Amino acid sequence: VKQIRIGTKTKKPTPTRRSLLTKERIEALEEIGFVWSIYDQMWEDRFRELVAYRDQHGHCKVPQSWKESPELGSWVKAQRDERTKYDGDKKSSLTEERIRVLNEIGFVWKLRTSWEDRYADLVDYKRVHGDCKVPKNF
Repeated sequence: VKQIRIGTKTKKPTPTRRSLLTKERIEALEEIGFVWSIYDQMWEDRFRELVAYRDQHGHCKVPQSWKESPELGSWVKAQRDERTKYDGDKKSSLTEERIRVLNEIGFVWKLRTSWEDRYADLVDYKRVHGDCKVPKNF
């Protein structure tokens, strides 16, 4: 029996990918929370962080240079970039499922830049922070 080295790159077996793992072993690993793809896990972690941001701020428009979590701001921008690739039939890490769940939480794919929209953002900022002193990098 071949040993599984914890921490190595492991792909979940599929009907087209053979494996020495039996169905029972796969289920046992999944029961204890085994992560098949660290990239998928990282995406899900950032998604949960985005949901928490949305719950706190009322929207999903995380500033790219958000000081509390610059990683989240970068991830949000990356999702928009990946959507552009996806829509252009280029290789993208976005899937239909990821697009669906992002849409469900009100993800904004294209940022609006009209005066009215920026004014609405300022009103939202004041509601959350109590003033209109928006930091330069917000």
